[in-house]
Amino acid sequence: MRKNMGRTCCFTGYRPAKLTYLHRKESGEYRRLYEVLTSLIREAAVGGYDHFISGMAQGIDLMAAKILLELKAQGTDITFEAALPGMNQTHGWSADVCREYYALLDQADARHCVAGETTRYSCLKRNDYMIARSDL
Repeated sequence: MRKNMGRTCCFTGYRPAKLTYLHRKESGEYRRLYEVLTSLIREAAVGGYDHFISGMAQGIDLMAAKILLELKAQGTDITFEAALPGMNQTHGWSADVCREYYALLDQADARHCVAGETTRYSCLKRNDYMIARSDL
């Protein structure tokens, strides 16, 4: 799957509970963060990073996944891996967020699930998985 060792970047970050504008895609704050993250991902790709892993949680993780797929659609030569803490990660999420999650997940080049059920421990294990494989 990976073309070059040492060229992987992972994303895990704030959730909407900490950055409330992450659920308000029309807000200026959301758009600004989206632009900055897009620029950083482009910069990483130009710098040789070609494999990106998202933890697929609400917030920054899903934002990064969306950006990665947009860049791939524009011809950027990258792969996108979805790292999941459990098969029921979306339990309790709104229908809109679930639709977005599954649309992104369906387009992932690879998926890795660390546990059957999502728990605090499996979320930490998912993060350990991503960090162990990433250089950025």
